[in-house]
Amino acid sequence: MLTGKFIIEPFNVNFFIMLGVTALFCFLFILAFRKTSERTRRAAVAVLYGLTIIFFFVYKIWLGIDPEYSDLRVEGGLAAFNFWDELPLNLCNINMILIFIGVLTNSRLILGLNFFIGSLGALFPILMPIVGFHGYSFFFPRMLGYYITHLVILCETPILAGLNLFRPKFRDVLPTFGFFFILTAFTTGINYLFRFIGVSDSANYFYTMNPAGNPILELLYKYIPIPGVYVLPVGLVVLPYMFLVTALFQTEKKKRT
Repeated sequence: MLTGKFIIEPFNVNFFIMLGVTALFCFLFILAFRKTSERTRRAAVAVLYGLTIIFFFVYKIWLGIDPEYSDLRVEGGLAAFNFWDELPLNLCNINMILIFIGVLTNSRLILGLNFFIGSLGALFPILMPIVGFHGYSFFFPRMLGYYITHLVILCETPILAGLNLFRPKFRDVLPTFGFFFILTAFTTGINYLFRFIGVSDSANYFYTMNPAGNPILELLYKYIPIPGVYVLPVGLVVLPYMFLVTALFQTEKKKRT
């Protein structure tokens, strides 16, 4: 059976095959639409991420009826499956929804978040998957849902750049970073709200309450053991990254002109 083959572990052979297929998909998608009108390019991206949103909700239904997943979470020191913990409020989920809105509205603020943060945010759960999402076949239902959604989100930056739907300018950096900060603060508030009203004692959107097994966040939490605060140093990395990427694109633009 397919569910017994193609086991995914970070950095095993199958992992790199999976990334290679994703890169090929990005290339072919860009190749197929790069010479079409802007309206067609925007529509194509909207369809891609609209389908991804639908698939995301199907995937979450799968998780809800997967008893092994809930058991694995408990064994790994996490809370059992809870609907209130699985809403589309994590960074990748929000990017998945916002890019659909962004390409339809042509909002530079939204597309800036997708461009700078979308692929970067999706990379970490792929490289460091949480319990239940490694050591199993890629074709296992919850693995399919987890990796396909994150891999399509990983394509956001190359697709937006390759289809010339967003090219960063220095004036985009601070507003986009501010938007990212506001979203982080908002989801942290949601975490506290859900815990306060009792619908979820483990709400942890954006991983602002605890690291949930992420080794990088665990290191930060070790030195700043304050929920909602320990993730602030991430901004010290994200902001320079945004300026660096913008500088590279501006340099490339000057070479072309």
